[in-house]
Amino acid sequence: MLDAAIVRQPHIVSARSNVRFVWDFIVIIFAVVNGVTLPLEIAFGDQFSNEPWYRVLDWITISVFILDVIAGFFTSYVNISSGDEIFGMRMIAINYITEGTFLIDIASTFPIDQLAVAFGAEQDGSVAQSLKIFGLLKIQRLRRISKIIGNMNQT
Repeated sequence: MLDAAIVRQPHIVSARSNVRFVWDFIVIIFAVVNGVTLPLEIAFGDQFSNEPWYRVLDWITISVFILDVIAGFFTSYVNISSGDEIFGMRMIAINYITEGTFLIDIASTFPIDQLAVAFGAEQDGSVAQSLKIFGLLKIQRLRRISKIIGNMNQT
């Protein structure tokens, strides 16, 4: 009898599939875009980040990274010690949250400073200004490039 965590489930994407490879490529592209636009946003502040094209690009980028966090719960992983590909939802979730980069992914994905302003914090107030430091967590999106390449090497 096969272990339920190893048996292929239809709603789980294989870490070794072409679909996952294409998705990872898309995430890499948006991480590179983020790597170019983030220094400009830091250097020029509101002058740059209030441009309409940048705001659209930023929300598309945020959406891609949110979808990537969700995809992390529906993508198999390779057990390093056994070499088996694990397809069990529970095992995938436990691995992603404990062994993976879930907390960093969440912290770098959600625009905490923009959400505070949207929920009533004054843009020039101390709360919104204090939360702007969390915008620097976007730089953590760049580490996804090495994570993805590392996963490709494993699989």
